[in-house]
Amino acid sequence: MVSRRDLLMLIGAMAIARPLAAAGQGEDPAIAHVKAFYDSMRSVTTGARGSDPKKRIAALSQAMTRAFDIAAMTRLAVGPGWTKIPAAKRASLQEAFGRYFIATYASRLDQASGGRFEVLPNAERRAGGTIVRTQIIDAEGKATPVDYLLNPEGRIVDVYLNGTVSELASHRSEFDAALKAGGPDALESSLRKRADALSGGT
Repeated sequence: MVSRRDLLMLIGAMAIARPLAAAGQGEDPAIAHVKAFYDSMRSVTTGARGSDPKKRIAALSQAMTRAFDIAAMTRLAVGPGWTKIPAAKRASLQEAFGRYFIATYASRLDQASGGRFEVLPNAERRAGGTIVRTQIIDAEGKATPVDYLLNPEGRIVDVYLNGTVSELASHRSEFDAALKAGGPDALESSLRKRADALSGGT
């Protein structure tokens, strides 16, 4: 059974239910970026729903890697332990995390229905970037905040459920445990195995 958290993350990531209007010329670039991400995801997933995992991942990969800063997200998810990982190993960890992150979303494509989203008009500037606030409205009319943190380069580096629950922070303890148990090789292996399990061995 799909949890409410997974359902909200999926609807928020794909914006299946409602088309987007074109961004106005004077629109905040961060808000326009999130709208463009929603729009591209809705577009690519229309033809991918019901297909096999490999096709879903192929359809989603370009849109997600364009919208999200996977390298920065990997560093944030690993946390302080990142500085202890040899430079030669970091690139392969970033690639493994990217595969896992995209495969996780792709695996949920056929498990969400109904619901709609709204991108709120005012972005919030913070020291580390910009928060774009959206809300997911389920079939019963209940609204749940899903916010995006964009870095100064204008790419998404984290997602917050209910305005406070960081998607990356939720991974940190398990990533730290893998690093302590077997170092970066163990973490990479775990990420690749998870991605393979979700994608049918892509």
